[in-house]
Amino acid sequence: MVRLGGKFYGIFKKSSELNNSMDTTIKKLAEEIVQKYNPENLAPFPFEDIEKQEDDLVIGGLELEDDIYGIIIFKEERNTFYIAVNKKISPIKQYFTMAHELGHFYLHKDEIKNNDNKLIDKSFEYEGYRALFLLKENQISKIERQANEFAINLLMPENLIKEVWDKLGNIESCAEIFVVSSSMMSSRLEELELLES
Repeated sequence: MVRLGGKFYGIFKKSSELNNSMDTTIKKLAEEIVQKYNPENLAPFPFEDIEKQEDDLVIGGLELEDDIYGIIIFKEERNTFYIAVNKKISPIKQYFTMAHELGHFYLHKDEIKNNDNKLIDKSFEYEGYRALFLLKENQISKIERQANEFAINLLMPENLIKEVWDKLGNIESCAEIFVVSSSMMSSRLEELELLES
């Protein structure tokens, strides 16, 4: 963790293929989650605070198949969602994948619970339970773009990115603080129109 200006900061990237209305809704939801679970603006984002307060959520890491980054499973008999991130992938990918799966938790509970395959682009049975998962080479569907949008706004809130960029003005330094790749930081800065052409 890096402290800057008395605060800690948290991370990630953007998918601009969503319509503006949904994009705004997802951004607002992510901002609400940041305010509720990370009011001190910690980096990396304190996922454990969400797990502690959400009665129907358990978060962990597993060694999954190589092509699976993370999964979210709903166990009906316990009325609980389980998120697992592949422990074999890099810490930066684990971090984003956790935020992505939380996007599914907040945005797509009904689709997962009801097994509505019309919106789930990839699903499978995992130990007898319906699961939604993120593959390395997964074609990006509507719900995957939504989960990515949520993750980006959860981990790299606009106001924090702007504050850090104003202080540092260096892509690599910002990437290090936000625990992202330089290319991901560059994409986020471009999206927020903070980089000069």
